Amino acid sequence: GGTKGAPRGGASDSDDDTRCEVCDGDEDTAKMLLCDGCDRGFHFYCLPRPMLELPPGEHWWCEACSNAAAEAAALPLRVGSGLRARDAPSGASLPTWRDGVADSMGRPEGEEWRGELAVLVHFRGGRGAGDEWISAESGGRLQTLGGGGLGGGGGDAD
Repeated sequence: GGTKGAPRGGASDSDDDTRCEVCDGDEDTAKMLLCDGCDRGFHFYCLPRPMLELPPGEHWWCEACSNAAAEAAALPLRVGSGLRARDAPSGASLPTWRDGVADSMGRPEGEEWRGELAVLVHFRGGRGAGDEWISAESGGRLQTLGGGGLGGGGGDAD
């Protein structure tokens, strides 16, 4: 098998028996993700919200596992939910907010996440922002597009 939540390229044919849950194909394994929650495989271009490239980091959760994680955390998010994300603190007097969409949610292992729910935000527009994992439970960096803050208060948008 390959690494969960990471591209599956490089796995030997004898180890690589994961099929895409959408198209049932077992080819193009370099563009297949394994869900960290259920171990099911998905080509990133077969997802309901197709990705143009692999997401950043080593983690990824499918829509069912993402939505279950958000529901368990009592957060009003689902895959495809519109979000506003504040740039990480940089000493600027006014925060910059960017619109995006929740693409994946889960609880990554590792000291930097402290067991918090992380949201993979796909930013709209071409400002070179790329996708980013952001904590939904601390820091106040995320808001739903309706204006509700998530985890630690969303603060006022500019």
